[in-house]
Amino acid sequence: MRRVLVLPIKDWSLSSVAKWLGYRTTASDNSEMDGFSVGLAYELYSKLGERLPVKRIARRNIQDVQKLAFVSAWFRRQRQKYIVKKVTRCDKYEVVAVAGCRGCDF
Repeated sequence: MRRVLVLPIKDWSLSSVAKWLGYRTTASDNSEMDGFSVGLAYELYSKLGERLPVKRIARRNIQDVQKLAFVSAWFRRQRQKYIVKKVTRCDKYEVVAVAGCRGCDF
């Protein structure tokens, strides 16, 4: 996304991008796990045999799929606003989207 989108956010996690684009979570969305926690839980499970919180990980995965669908839908809705320019000496196109830019004159 960083190659085609400029956003005023500190990181490019799916959660940060989705939140900035307008995705709203509900109380039931809070699995209390982030991507790091999922990885850590798996490492503790595989190396030390600790219990794997499968339900919490599944909730986290469902939320990520919902966020990805939201971001994908946002891109489809914004497609007409993209600036498309042909790259010289090839048939590929470069797409640049500036989200949240007020008064930009391209």
